[in-house]
Amino acid sequence: MNENKQVEILESVIKQMLNPIRNIPLYLIIESICGNKILEYDLSENEVLKKAKKLSSININKEGIKSVRPNEVGNYAEPFIIEAFESLGFSASIPITNEGGKRSAGYPDICQFKWQRFLY
Repeated sequence: MNENKQVEILESVIKQMLNPIRNIPLYLIIESICGNKILEYDLSENEVLKKAKKLSSININKEGIKSVRPNEVGNYAEPFIIEAFESLGFSASIPITNEGGKRSAGYPDICQFKWQRFLY
């Protein structure tokens, strides 16, 4: 194969890679990239989530959150959210990594376990 043909094929492949992916569910993309599955969202828990949100919001507003970096505010909100879930009878904590440690970064990363399943 000559060099011009190789360049044409490579250009074609790159163009296909740059085209937006359409009609592929997000869960499939995440699983393909990370090897982890997205858990289904259970709308029956919506009222519990609303209560936890309200409780944590009240406490956050009482104490306030100060941060030089806006992207860290979610991390500072996590203790309030964990406390709100625990006050509703849930066992909440920062998720465990594949290595066995606990790690939280970026958006609030909290998992709670009740009724034999996780709720993130």
